Amino acid sequence: MHAYHSSKTVFGDLIICGCCGEPIRKYTEMLRGKATNYWKCIKKEGGCKQRGIRADFLINMLTEVLGFEEFNIKKLKETVESLEYGENRRFTIVTKDGKTIRLKMGGRNDGYSYEDTCNTE
Repeated sequence: MHAYHSSKTVFGDLIICGCCGEPIRKYTEMLRGKATNYWKCIKKEGGCKQRGIRADFLINMLTEVLGFEEFNIKKLKETVESLEYGENRRFTIVTKDGKTIRLKMGGRNDGYSYEDTCNTE
C-alpha cells in the first residue's frame, strides 16, 4: 500500500515534466514502513507515464553535476534557469549563463546512476 503526500515547494517549481509539461512535486511514499521522498509529475495519478525520482538521488546528482560543495537551494536558484525531467529518464539542466547539461539517468537497478549525454547526441 502506498500513501502519497503532495508538497508544493520552491524546488518543485524549478522542475517541469518533459512528458506533459506539468510541474514536478515532492511526494512522500511509505515503503516497508519507511518514509521515502520522491519527485513526481503532478499528473502522475492522472495518467502521465513519467517515473518518479528519489529526492536524495536528485539532490546528490544536482550537487555533483553543478559542482556545489553541498546542496543549497538558494545557490541552485541563482545558477539554474530550468530543470526538465523528460522521457526515458532524461534530465536537462539549463543554467542562467546559457549552458545546457543533458543527463541520462539509470534507475533502481543501476544504483540511481547518471551519465552526461551532451557530447553523445
